[in-house]
Amino acid sequence: MENKSKSRFEDTCPLLLEPHMEMNPYRQIMEFYHGASLHAYRTELRKWHNACMANGLKIKKAGPLVYLHQQLTQLLQACYLITTQQLPYVPEVSYSDSEPTFGDWIMRVWARNIKEKDKGYKEYQLLRLKKKEMKNPLKALTPIVTLGNITKLRYGLTEWLYFGLFKDDCLAMIDNKYGFPLLKELEKILELSFILVVPQAVQNMKRKKEGENE
Repeated sequence: MENKSKSRFEDTCPLLLEPHMEMNPYRQIMEFYHGASLHAYRTELRKWHNACMANGLKIKKAGPLVYLHQQLTQLLQACYLITTQQLPYVPEVSYSDSEPTFGDWIMRVWARNIKEKDKGYKEYQLLRLKKKEMKNPLKALTPIVTLGNITKLRYGLTEWLYFGLFKDDCLAMIDNKYGFPLLKELEKILELSFILVVPQAVQNMKRKKEGENE
């Protein structure tokens, strides 16, 4: 029997958020960053971008790339739902047995990375954001994830899928607007969505800078 709730063609997209995630899109963002660090996603994006822009750097395995494309699509939908409704973030208490909120859990993971790795600090480092964007990430994210801009972002990501895998062509020769400008915008979305659910990261960055200035 056909699902009566799917009243529009776009509602049939298999990448749409599950109902429980749609009710609380912040959960989708937390799930996204539970799977990998900010730095890990940023690294994969840059590898993908480089593969699109040069003939000799194509992605060899399609599966992980398609999965990353799916994750980014769902992240964009979560950000869109949050910004259009201007939903405030309310941390879920008792996120884990040891930490009360998701942000606290991330901070513990970050502290462990710093202790165990020479460059562990970069795992959740903010590189693209200005101070005013860090201060109000919801406001900064709102004009980036409008329907019109998401349409452009998703088209660009589709282009990346093709050029990242097809060895005989490169994006730089076709349309450079979906090259570095798209990478820069996606990285900003990553960082803004991250500090929406981990506001502690901004304070941690401030403390580090203050310590360097002493």
